[in-house]
Amino acid sequence: MRSPSWVRRLRILPRLSSTSMENCFRYAGADCGELSMVFSFHHLKVDFMGNDKWVLVPTDFGKLKDILFSWQEGMAAHNAWNAVFWCNHDQPRVVSRFGDEGAYWKESAKMLANIVHAMRGTPYVYQGEELGMTNANFTSLDQYRDVESLNHFQILRDKGMSEESVYNILKVHSRDNSRTPMQWDATAQGGFTTGEPWISVNPNTATITRWRTKTPSSPTIRPSSACATSTTCSLRGTSPPSPRATPPCWPISASTRARS
Repeated sequence: MRSPSWVRRLRILPRLSSTSMENCFRYAGADCGELSMVFSFHHLKVDFMGNDKWVLVPTDFGKLKDILFSWQEGMAAHNAWNAVFWCNHDQPRVVSRFGDEGAYWKESAKMLANIVHAMRGTPYVYQGEELGMTNANFTSLDQYRDVESLNHFQILRDKGMSEESVYNILKVHSRDNSRTPMQWDATAQGGFTTGEPWISVNPNTATITRWRTKTPSSPTIRPSSACATSTTCSLRGTSPPSPRATPPCWPISASTRARS
């Protein structure tokens, strides 16, 4: 039974951490009209040990590929709709997680952006992702604000883990990695505020920012977007819309707009 017309005009976006794909067919299928799309988190557990994220294990990129493909094909076969994304306020920065912070930072950030924008579904870009913002790499417990991170620091220490090892885990998995202020420019607080933000700005704000000087001697400024979001969005919009069409791109952290 279809939902009332006023409900169908709303965009209902559930976060389904561990539900089955079969349930999502019913939740976000074109014929049921219950939900606009589904956020599945299965692909964001490929660097866990089972369901435990407070460990350091190699990312299973083969599993990541299989999950992305299976959800793309399965949801399409049942005319159901995906939200496609890498990042949110609870996840580490994707370029640090699945890409590279060093020599291939720019290339890996663009690659990851293009994966999301090339898939079937509505793409979501979390604040700073379009710049290729990285994990915070905090070095002191007093820099962390996330209660989960603070609690697990003590839990892991109580289990006998060294302080250095716990910090290495926090640098990879802490939710605070995605919660540092937006890096608008190279000023002291990244242009986010002239005051004191609730959490420290990432130390690399001098090099990864929304605006950069064109040359050291020139006052001309230009947008700097590692992920070239506008390019991928424009490419995404070149094909004729389908009956289940999605808008080209929503490069914001909490978009509520969905397919037409």
